[in-house]
Amino acid sequence: MSNSPIQARRLQALTENINHVNENSAYTNLTQEQINSYYQNGFVILRNAFTPEEVKNMYDPIIKAYEEHDYEASPAYDRPKHIGYGPRITGAQPDKYLYPKPGNFPMSSRMMDRDPTIVPRSCEHPLVVNSCETLLNDRAILSQYQIYCRTPGANGTGKASEETQGFGSHYDYKPWRPVGSFLNWMFAIIPLVDYSKEVGPLLLSPGSHLKSRILDTHDDRIHLVETGCLPEASAINLVDGELKAGDLCLMNGFTWHEAWPNRSNITRIGLYLKFHGEHSPPATGPLIHPKTALKHANRYSHIFANNFRDDNKFSAIVDFHDGGCAPSNVIDRVSIVLENANDQKILCVKGKHLLPEIDANETRQYTNRQRNALQYLDAGNVIDTILMHLVEEIEVEMPYVSWICDEKKKDAFGNIILNRIYAYRITTEEEHVINENLSKDNSKYEWIDTNDLTNEYVKKVSYMWINSVNEKNEKVLRSAGFSHPKHNKMLATTYNGPGNPIDKYVCGIRLGVNKGIQPPPIKMKRQGKSKL
Repeated sequence: MSNSPIQARRLQALTENINHVNENSAYTNLTQEQINSYYQNGFVILRNAFTPEEVKNMYDPIIKAYEEHDYEASPAYDRPKHIGYGPRITGAQPDKYLYPKPGNFPMSSRMMDRDPTIVPRSCEHPLVVNSCETLLNDRAILSQYQIYCRTPGANGTGKASEETQGFGSHYDYKPWRPVGSFLNWMFAIIPLVDYSKEVGPLLLSPGSHLKSRILDTHDDRIHLVETGCLPEASAINLVDGELKAGDLCLMNGFTWHEAWPNRSNITRIGLYLKFHGEHSPPATGPLIHPKTALKHANRYSHIFANNFRDDNKFSAIVDFHDGGCAPSNVIDRVSIVLENANDQKILCVKGKHLLPEIDANETRQYTNRQRNALQYLDAGNVIDTILMHLVEEIEVEMPYVSWICDEKKKDAFGNIILNRIYAYRITTEEEHVINENLSKDNSKYEWIDTNDLTNEYVKKVSYMWINSVNEKNEKVLRSAGFSHPKHNKMLATTYNGPGNPIDKYVCGIRLGVNKGIQPPPIKMKRQGKSKL
């Protein structure tokens, strides 16, 4: 069984641009048939991958956390239509909407902080890591540790159901999210109960991942994605994965899928782990994991990369002082490597050779309504903060950026803080506007040739950006990361949800100075419950 030409080109692009290092990887015994099935269909299911005892050892601490209401402060979604969507309210209010009321109650990597013994049982399990590294053809990095808890009465994704199959179909290339902005990535899904028709099956669309493709770099720095656009719901081919407790579903990140409602009397719980190749970094920057997760990490601690803080703060959705919710404060500062169009010069603070930098202030990017709707999967995107800072300083709003690395450094008080560093190569038109601002007497910035940079760290991250390498000096494939406040509204459930009149949409085509990107296709008129 041969791979499709599109998949072959994708694998060739990854091979040519990545120095794959595998000396610490122990490959799984996936058969060639299973590997081919993954590449052809976009998923492969390993039946009975975990013993009943292993399933119980994951299920018990998770259900205990839900019973103690130790999960995300974000509002449960996929609620029945008659139930409103306020944030989860804690404190003395008796009407707070909590588990086990009908809905989908997500829990994040806080589970690893609460009970680190679950790490080797789940995300660091040899079968999980080795299978992902085989299929990614790269060292696997844990992006998200997500638990979905769909209680009895919860809706399916996008109101999908047996009667409205296809209405909730989607895929997770969402480059405004830390967990959706990669080029080489996949799910490892572990159902902890049987996903029967009543409990709510996971449906998958064979071969749909091949409808999206990675484009050649247009600026010698990043790769855009030509996304496959979902047609009307009735035209989407879906099959029931028939997942049972203890199975392991390995699914490509570009594969279309949907979940049906829980019409049973038991809670549908599953682990939805997401991994990306080490050499395909998240364009918006990674989620931050609890450092306590390392306590029980054994052979494969590399899956956490350096995505943690010494003070054990980690990405989560927590209660906010106004009674709503907000991302936990894990990103302290944000800065940008802004490269000019042709000369490999970097915008620096005048006379200091430092990058433009500002307090991250993640929550201030959002209106109250936007903030209260955020999920764990959104946490850590501080792109809008640095973009708005640049608008004030140089009057140009970059359409997107790409994450370089996170710098851990000391602040004025000796505290270790995390500085998230993005980068962007401007167009000649953008450079003209910027240069007009730099010519003003009160300008704070100047262009510095990379050969003349005196700050060693600025020199290092500029080199990483210009040469498309990581901190190990290994080649990487970078992509476009977008501001969440602007592009979640603009792009969510467009190309990656049903009802598109066209087959392809390139996400990230620039329209001109301060004009953003080409908008997604306008959906065909849909009826009733087909709306995501």
